[in-house]
Parts: sequence; structure tokens; C-alpha cells
Amino acid sequence: MKRVCSLCLSLVLAFVLTCPALAAVTATEPEIAAAYLKERGIMVGAEDGNMMLDSGLTRTELAVLLARITVKPEYLEAEQKLYIRACRFTDVPNWAKVYVGFCSYNGLMAGYGGEVFGAGDPVTSAAGCTVVLRYLGYTESDWDYSSACSKLVSLGLAPSEFITKQVLTRGDMAILLYRALHIQNYVVDTDPTTTMSLSTYSNYADSNEE
Repeated sequence: MKRVCSLCLSLVLAFVLTCPALAAVTATEPEIAAAYLKERGIMVGAEDGNMMLDSGLTRTELAVLLARITVKPEYLEAEQKLYIRACRFTDVPNWAKVYVGFCSYNGLMAGYGGEVFGAGDPVTSAAGCTVVLRYLGYTESDWDYSSACSKLVSLGLAPSEFITKQVLTRGDMAILLYRALHIQNYVVDTDPTTTMSLSTYSNYADSNEE
């Protein structure tokens, strides 16, 4: 069933990427993706509007993006005590604990062990693809960390060059999130707490209760 859904959703994505109403002919996919994410408050850039798409992305910044695409800000604010407690990593700055705690609690990201999250480390392509697969609810039955990029490419959710990339830029991650959101039931106005499928979010929460 997932294979059929992936094919249909890939066709939808192809239409979105080529639709003149959504993107100028001269715009690149990273630019289209970043504009989409910026409009929804998921990815922000510099004060001058520069989205810094060629800049690197840290694991802490990735946690922020994941939290923002999964739940709305008011939910995080209401549950911040829970998620701050869930952040048991000693290298995460205070401002980011709610985001990292949310990702850790809901099985989206994990640390290196020994209470180390690697907060300032760059996001590898394997890590970026892994978190997107987890976000979309793909269990690690036919893929693992080392094959996450190949899996995402096979689903049409990542460019083929991601297989050989070492680390991801902000533009690269924008592409992954943009494609993921276009195949996910992206709930914007119908539910006040979540921006992703309620059933998917419930599965994450239920499987990570402590």
C-alpha cells in the first residue's frame, strides 16, 4: 500500500514542482522549498531575507525544524516542561531543549550516547534522511541508518546525489522537508496542535511513553 501511495504522491510532487503558479521557471528547488517553509514559519533566514541555503545545518537546528513541521508553536509552549525534562543531553543550549526534547521523546532524533546529542555537529545526509523517514512513519524494517538515503531516493523524496553527500546544507534539508510535507497529510488549520497526520503523531507518542 505504501508503494502505491508513494507513487501517487510522487506524481503530485512532480506537478507541484512544475506548476507555474507555485514557482517561477527560474527558481531552483531549494529556493522553492525554502520559500514554502518560510511562509509557514518552519524555516527562517537572516533579517535581510537571505535564507542562507548554502550554509551548513547543525543537529540542534534540525531539531527545531522537525519540531516546527510536526506540531504548532502553541502546543510546544503548552508542553514545554515535559519536553525540557525529556532533553537529557548535557550539550544542548537551554533555548533548544524543548525542541531537542520533543524530537527525542517522540523518536525522531537520538543522541550519541553518554548524554551527548552532538548539538553543534553538522547534519550528515544519513541523519537527515533518517529523520525524514521517521517523520513519515517508515519503520526500520527494510532500511537502516546506512541505507536511509537510498531508501528516500527510491521513494522519490530525495535527489539521487544525496546518496553520496557527506553533510547537508540548509537548502538540502529544505528540499527533504518540502517533499515530505507534500506527501504527508499536512493539517494547517483544522487542528490547533499538530501540523502532521494525527494518527502518525499518535503512533510516535504512544511508542515513546516513559
